[in-house]
Amino acid sequence: MFKNSLQIRFIIPVSLLVIVLILGGAVGFSFSEGRRIESEVSEQAQQKANNVIELLGVTDALMMQQIHSAMNVFVERSRAIGAASLGPLVQVKERSVPNLLFGGKPQAGQFDLVDGLVKAVGGTATLFVKHGDEFVRVSTNVKREGERAIGTTLDPNGQAMAAVRSGQAYYGKVDILGEPYLTGYEPIRNDKGEVIGLWYVGYKVDMAALKDVVGRSRLLQSGFLAVVDESGKVRFRSTHAADEVVGRVFKADAAEWTSSKQGFAPWGFSIVAAYPKSEVTQLSHERTVAIVVTGIAACALLIGLLALLLRRLVIVPLKTVMSAALRIADGDLSMQLEVTSRDETGQLMGAMKTMVAKLRQVIDETQAVVAAASAGDLSRRIDLAD
Repeated sequence: MFKNSLQIRFIIPVSLLVIVLILGGAVGFSFSEGRRIESEVSEQAQQKANNVIELLGVTDALMMQQIHSAMNVFVERSRAIGAASLGPLVQVKERSVPNLLFGGKPQAGQFDLVDGLVKAVGGTATLFVKHGDEFVRVSTNVKREGERAIGTTLDPNGQAMAAVRSGQAYYGKVDILGEPYLTGYEPIRNDKGEVIGLWYVGYKVDMAALKDVVGRSRLLQSGFLAVVDESGKVRFRSTHAADEVVGRVFKADAAEWTSSKQGFAPWGFSIVAAYPKSEVTQLSHERTVAIVVTGIAACALLIGLLALLLRRLVIVPLKTVMSAALRIADGDLSMQLEVTSRDETGQLMGAMKTMVAKLRQVIDETQAVVAAASAGDLSRRIDLAD
């Protein structure tokens, strides 16, 4: 069957060639598609992290402007009372520290100055007094467990302490009683220029907008964003990601995940974007299968069309010519051959038509000669008989 059918001998090699090309293309496409998807997701992760960083930057800029304004008001109101100095020791909760004076007026345990500032500009305000190497809160509206946090000290290991120990102001994010605040610390100096305390103003960071943006972020199906502070604590993350998944990604052995990190230096935050490698592979596989199926369907349609055209333009005319040739071989020259095209099959049909006409002419001429010869022979026989 294979050897005797021109159509099959043509279609099968073409089909095999197409299948090989499709499979080879699928392998190459799968590889390139995996890399392309990886690149797309990486760019998406970077873009989402950049959006979070931009939001942090805008928040930081606006709040810092507010903090500087509040600090100017705080310093001006304090200086309007009088020059800063230290008074005798006073008991502040469990601590005995020098009293902080403005114009001779004691501030330890007095809250008119800090409460007036907060009433005017919002936020939080504190007066620290220097006692040895520590800075102790002697007047504040910052509360712990419902009470003003007087008698507590500035974090000795924090960034603010590092600055004020050298007599410098500090503006930045600090954690106050476990909550993130954007703060400002300015040294209070006596008439000798010695640092005797600190002015503090701060605003609790409203993380609602940032938390919402991060919470709605998703990379592929399981990928997520997370905001991590300087201590490695996850402040918030994409809401669809479980805590154990996020925790596993932060481990060193999370080889099945691709992750990236971008930092926001002013707050010490890092934005981590992570997504599973298996989902990239799966998506690449799905797209490859879809392309292969579509390609096979298109090729099957193309091969079917080629088979139809081959049959209509080549096989059918050849069968007509073959049938005519067989009838001629049997001596039948009565068929009428119609030339319907000018291509090679039409030319072949035309040649067959010419051949039939020539054969008819030859036969007619032969019959005429035979008839004439037969008539002459008959005439001679009649003459001889007479």
